[in-house]
Amino acid sequence: MGACQAAVLSTYLPDRNDFTDHHLSGMLELVSLSGNITFDGGALHQHAHATLSELGRDGEPHVIAGHLTSATVMYTGEITIQPVVGVIPRKFDDNVGITVWNLD
Repeated sequence: MGACQAAVLSTYLPDRNDFTDHHLSGMLELVSLSGNITFDGGALHQHAHATLSELGRDGEPHVIAGHLTSATVMYTGEITIQPVVGVIPRKFDDNVGITVWNLD
């Protein structure tokens, strides 16, 4: 929960095997944030999805959600991280063209 002054949310386009970015700025309410942090080749890798709301030019609230690529917290960001025991490895999945958890 909190507020951001800028954020980039991304949408995965499977037919292009790529993401398209949505750049947002202004008073953005952080409605929801969910994801995970794993190790990928010894480096930290975050995968999070966020829901943000903003007041549109029409004065009405608008909601956008997607893969959180980046965000700048405005004045508060309340985030809880809960560790798990062990390591969750990752692998590239040829079927969807992205890296996913390897739970084999």
